[in-house]
Amino acid sequence: MSTAAALVTGPSEYEISVDPHRVQLPAKEATQVALNGVRLEAERISGTVVGSRIKQHNHIYTTHRNNYMANGDNHVVSTVKNEQWETSEVRLRFNGAAERVFELPFAVSVSEGDFLSIITLYNPKSDLSYTVAAQNHNIGQWFGLERDGLQKMCAKLGVFKLGAVLNNKPMLGILGVVVFLLYAAFGSLIGAAIGGFFLTGCLILVFQYLILLPYVLALWPNLNRQLRDLFADFSLWA
Repeated sequence: MSTAAALVTGPSEYEISVDPHRVQLPAKEATQVALNGVRLEAERISGTVVGSRIKQHNHIYTTHRNNYMANGDNHVVSTVKNEQWETSEVRLRFNGAAERVFELPFAVSVSEGDFLSIITLYNPKSDLSYTVAAQNHNIGQWFGLERDGLQKMCAKLGVFKLGAVLNNKPMLGILGVVVFLLYAAFGSLIGAAIGGFFLTGCLILVFQYLILLPYVLALWPNLNRQLRDLFADFSLWA
């Protein structure tokens, strides 16, 4: 289990004032989500905001590119780039006593006294976890990583890796078709199975390293919808 799972001890119920309803949430919740065949654990830690601040970040760097002229001369073209982004530092109080500071990789809008939930996705196989979103129950709004950040997080958690592809029903269907065609051509089931796995493996390697971007773009609408539905779920996690 990730470190987020052991942050809170003591009584587990909080009462949140959210108009027009009053909602009760445990201080710690967990559920499972399946993204592209990969099962991840989603953990939600909830507490009262007692302090927060937005941090501004700048990263200035230079890129260099060789520009070859028609006459054979080589000119180095340098470009200065400036990346800017915001993160948050939030201090939550649990059970009116215990407190914990969270460093969030995105900006959140909170005021002192707001009830905030922080969502973490955890892969038990790789033992990696990432904070992906936060829910402000007082205003009914969630904040989280942007598209690039979510896609990088999914990649690090193994959602786009080879194992995820093999666990995907469409890929297994392709494997079945390849085996059937080889069996029809050569009449040997064992040879067809071995050849099917070999050819499918080669196709997957090409797919992973040469056509990765179209693959991610094809999967992303459904993955993004799943993640947004999770982040927008302010109710008690069953």
